[in-house]
Amino acid sequence: MNFADKLIMAALLGLLSVPAPAVAAIAAQDWGVTADDGRPAKLFTLTNANGMEARISSYGGVVVSLTAPDRNGKFANVVEGFGSLADYTSADYLKSNGHYGAIVGRFANRIRGAKITLDGKSYALDPDKDGNLDQGGTMAYFRQVFRATPKDGPEPSLVLTHTDPDGFMGFPGKVEVTITYTLTRTNALRVDMRATTDKKKIGRASCRERV
Repeated sequence: MNFADKLIMAALLGLLSVPAPAVAAIAAQDWGVTADDGRPAKLFTLTNANGMEARISSYGGVVVSLTAPDRNGKFANVVEGFGSLADYTSADYLKSNGHYGAIVGRFANRIRGAKITLDGKSYALDPDKDGNLDQGGTMAYFRQVFRATPKDGPEPSLVLTHTDPDGFMGFPGKVEVTITYTLTRTNALRVDMRATTDKKKIGRASCRERV
């Protein structure tokens, strides 16, 4: 191999070593089944053109990881979470009413005495060991497997939907919940929550993320 050939070879090797630019996309994979009752769930990976990545499960709407750049452009996971669905549904985790990174509802926070009154009618809710409603009840949104619809594009999004039947966890009214996660071009993970109901109710949902 002469000198010119060596130069050409070096140039080709240099081109091959340049990392390909990130492409905005969303991908889905099976994530196993819940450890407590065997319900299947999926894990979705949203990526933007900057290389930022969000991994979100159809189980509880959990933000499993969020890889974002720091001020120097170095990427790292910035949320706390577990690596498997089994960890999110283990007996110890459920006993502690854990909900890292999950959607909490239909009522986020606690209701003392696990009772509410609407228009003069009392409703007994799902009490915890202390007799209060805790984060919507034992089978609240962070324990549900949502219906999932991925949407590709320059700002990939994941739409999760869930039907909360009338009387579930003691709450009145059927509730249709829609949660949309969008990974934007500007490195933001936007979470939009919407709900409709057929009866007067109380409700307050949130995304319980730890960073």
